[in-house]
Amino acid sequence: MSQHPVSPVSSRATSRRTSVERRADVDREQLQRRTVRSLALAQVVGAIGVAVTPSVGVLLAEQVTSSEVWAGVARTGSTLGAALAGLPLAALAVRCGAAGATPWAWGGPSPRSVPPCSSWRPSGRACSPWSSGWS
Repeated sequence: MSQHPVSPVSSRATSRRTSVERRADVDREQLQRRTVRSLALAQVVGAIGVAVTPSVGVLLAEQVTSSEVWAGVARTGSTLGAALAGLPLAALAVRCGAAGATPWAWGGPSPRSVPPCSSWRPSGRACSPWSSGWS
């Protein structure tokens, strides 16, 4: 039983891509590279902003109160507030996932939004910081 060899012409014809397809792949790669660079730059700029904000807040508090002590109290208060807010948000993230906790971290879901975890909760009720798990 001999097998018929594949002719070089037919294999080239099936593997050959048009110049438009090759150009589309190159354009897609360039677009992806440019997008990743833009996102990375935005991440760096955002991280710098997050890192600088507390320091500027302390300087502003010192200027307003004319006291280094009160400026330190303001910074300590913001740190403790963030830590205390993180505890219930972490518990909510365990129950509902990150998508369920994120709107609450930003001040609560908007009235028009559908709570992300209501679709997979057995009761169909929305996740909130006051819900008790799967009830």
